[in-house]
Amino acid sequence: MLIDENNTLARLADQLPGMEWLNPILFGIWRCIEAQDDLYSKRDVIVDQMRKLLGDPQSDLKIPEHLKEFVNESIPIWIDHAILARAEYRLDHHYMIKSDQTRTKRIMSIDFSNTGVVQPSTTWSDGLHQFLQIKHGLKMTPLSVTSNYLSNLGLFMRYGKNIFGLTGTIGSKETRELLHRIYQVDTIIIPSFKEKRHVQLKAIITADDDQWLTTIVSETLSNAQKQRAVLIICETRLDAKTISKQIQRADPTLFVRLYTDNTNAVESNVVENRIEAGDIIVATNLAGRGTDLKTSPSVETNGGLHVCLTYLPNNVRVEEQAFGRTSRQGQ
Repeated sequence: MLIDENNTLARLADQLPGMEWLNPILFGIWRCIEAQDDLYSKRDVIVDQMRKLLGDPQSDLKIPEHLKEFVNESIPIWIDHAILARAEYRLDHHYMIKSDQTRTKRIMSIDFSNTGVVQPSTTWSDGLHQFLQIKHGLKMTPLSVTSNYLSNLGLFMRYGKNIFGLTGTIGSKETRELLHRIYQVDTIIIPSFKEKRHVQLKAIITADDDQWLTTIVSETLSNAQKQRAVLIICETRLDAKTISKQIQRADPTLFVRLYTDNTNAVESNVVENRIEAGDIIVATNLAGRGTDLKTSPSVETNGGLHVCLTYLPNNVRVEEQAFGRTSRQGQ
């Protein structure tokens, strides 16, 4: 929260009266975007077309009088977010679709670049969430307007120098300097009471996605045959599902488990239970940050847990977290 998510905003949003009348406008924007091939070059044209359409008294799209100024100012950002929803945001990468307690299918965002956490209570603003709902044929929710917000940075700045914390992976020298410059805090490195015993192997760089997938499967099968346990950490939920299916296709006798959804009790049990020899866990960063995996004596006898990081993280902290799943316990 201090570094990776320091610009993340906690928002309190309210729904203004009549916001449900704006859903047809969002749907109209989506239809315009859907019909275009070169979205980015035609963005300004679409903005002009929508403003003309909404300004036409004969148009079927009606706007409540008290929302006209709001709609006119919001058209450009709505169109930008419609383009994002169609061209860049991907299922099981940026978000997943899951039924809630009322069995209504919902868009749930995924913090794939940092923690891998599924965020069921988070809603993207300025129409992005609604455009994703339209994209997948889900029930649309009305737009909401942010009434109060506070960034993580703003929250911690309120405490002045009264900030204390513990972490096993504070990162590089530059990161410590950043903490001192922004939050006015000092850092000290305390030696671990248990020696890390992991062996870091030479990185493997592949030429394309096919070679990447083949190499991961080959390394996994090799270590599973040695009766070691294997943890494969992926950048996205989509990658994890692809790798899991490929491993099971290569050897149906292997016990492969997914851990990509922290809201799923069954998947969460994967890291709670003791890992046995031959077990394979394919996960996102959910298993890579702050998770202590418990391995059986047979796993340790055969060489311990083999960790495969399948992508290049954005920062050293994520990488160091991945390599400490059992080694920071002295295993």
